[in-house]
Amino acid sequence: MKKVFLITLLLVSYLSYGQVNLDDGLVLYYPFNGNANDESGNNHDGVVSGASLTSDKFSNSSKAYLFDGINDNITIWNSSETNANVNTDSGAISVWINPKNAGFVYQYYASNNDRFYLHLLPSLPGYRIGFGNEYIEVIEEIDFNSTIWYNFTINYYSNGNVKVYFDGGLSATYTYTNPGFIFGGGENFYLGQGWSQNRSNYEEKIDEFRLYNRPLNTDEIESLFNLTDGGGTPSITTLIVDGAAASATLSAGESHWYQFEVTTSGEHYIETHGSTDMYMVLYQNDGTTQITYDDDSGENTNSKITRDLTVGWYKVEMSGYSSSVTGDY
Repeated sequence: MKKVFLITLLLVSYLSYGQVNLDDGLVLYYPFNGNANDESGNNHDGVVSGASLTSDKFSNSSKAYLFDGINDNITIWNSSETNANVNTDSGAISVWINPKNAGFVYQYYASNNDRFYLHLLPSLPGYRIGFGNEYIEVIEEIDFNSTIWYNFTINYYSNGNVKVYFDGGLSATYTYTNPGFIFGGGENFYLGQGWSQNRSNYEEKIDEFRLYNRPLNTDEIESLFNLTDGGGTPSITTLIVDGAAASATLSAGESHWYQFEVTTSGEHYIETHGSTDMYMVLYQNDGTTQITYDDDSGENTNSKITRDLTVGWYKVEMSGYSSSVTGDY
């Protein structure tokens, strides 16, 4: 087993943005801090059916929900009280996902003309976004059946305009012909399920779901993308290039974060050894700009990335090939 010297550090990144208020207009907020409670202050707690708590993007335990793709869901009951706070003809939806297969991330359905949803499509690869009886399909670089998390933020407007932001950047725009209340009709709203049970249910993880009664500005969208989950802080281990080594043990659903500094430009590699089927993602120092990823380029099912790197700091996310993988690496 290859050993790398480790130093454990807790890093906090604070970003400054103009005109950012992520509490303004927030009518539903599910950070999944050990439960499906609504932390917007409006008390619209979710009802969990089958879905189980799991680790989030930064390996914080019990901070996201895992869906089996069969019959798991979280239902937000759309009572008359909810209508008073949530019904809006302009607003925004934001969610973090770690997808495995095709399926509905969320769906509200009262009728064909009164519904909205986000449906993932590995066949593109990409997604379908639907409002009323209309939808668009967008090709996007989504790596299904991996450990990568993605953020979707959707702005919708009273004139029918829709803007979809993927990982903080504008992905698609569309104008639908029947604008109106997007959360009306007194029906249920689902996370992880379509409008009926067992209808293309979502498989894998969902976290940080937000619904606003106003569209968000681009600074706020970028801020949501760069926020750590629920204000949490990932534990990041420092690796020393050409230094002594270390090992780690992976639990189910976890991902481990590392950072290292390149002091001389040129070819560098990082790899795992052992019998655990690992998946590795190399990022710029911001921890969000992906450079490359690898599954099995090392020995057996080990990961190995070889890359020409310039001077600077980089981050690496290590996880199992699937959320059930455990073991030493």
